[in-house]
Amino acid sequence: DTHVLIEKPITVTVDQADDLIELAITNDLMIQVGHLERFNAALMDLSGVLRKPTFIESHRLAPFNPRATDVNVVLDLMIHDIDIILDIVKSDIREIRASGTPVLTNSTDIANVRLEFENGCVANVTASRVSAKTERKMRIFQDDAYIAVDFHNRTLDIYPRAKRKCTRVSRKSSAKNRPTKTAMHSSWKLLLSSIQSTTARRYWSVVRTAAA
Repeated sequence: DTHVLIEKPITVTVDQADDLIELAITNDLMIQVGHLERFNAALMDLSGVLRKPTFIESHRLAPFNPRATDVNVVLDLMIHDIDIILDIVKSDIREIRASGTPVLTNSTDIANVRLEFENGCVANVTASRVSAKTERKMRIFQDDAYIAVDFHNRTLDIYPRAKRKCTRVSRKSSAKNRPTKTAMHSSWKLLLSSIQSTTARRYWSVVRTAAA
């Protein structure tokens, strides 16, 4: 009977997640999923720049590590980018196209997903855990700018569109501009703030209303 911070993914199936949420509602408790990339300094700086994305491309690549082979690459790596994209696009999904293949394990090690949203935005998402290099980048295109987010180096490049060309006019070195606090610290702080500011039952009521 306690509030919890759960490592992503919250569960393996949607039905399991629904059961967990019902359990939290019944016991008037808070559940927070540890999507730590949401607290990446580069992403947090994006809020003042983002307007209405029309196309998003993301690459999350990593060398093979046997640590997380109990789940596929979508639940291991791509889930970060899917979570971020759903948050910034703010539209229902119209169509999903996906492909992937095993390479070094028995589950999917490399995958590509194309998300088409009702508002016209398209996101092309690639994740691999069998790459020769580490890369965590997202490129966002909107009517007035091209925005490049580097999650690994925690930097944000902004290229406003002017006179039919893109010239970089702003580069935020987010890691230097923000206090040195880990994403985990920020995640715990948010959970504690949520617990103190409202009851869990009221929170889940808002979640259910939004989902409906």
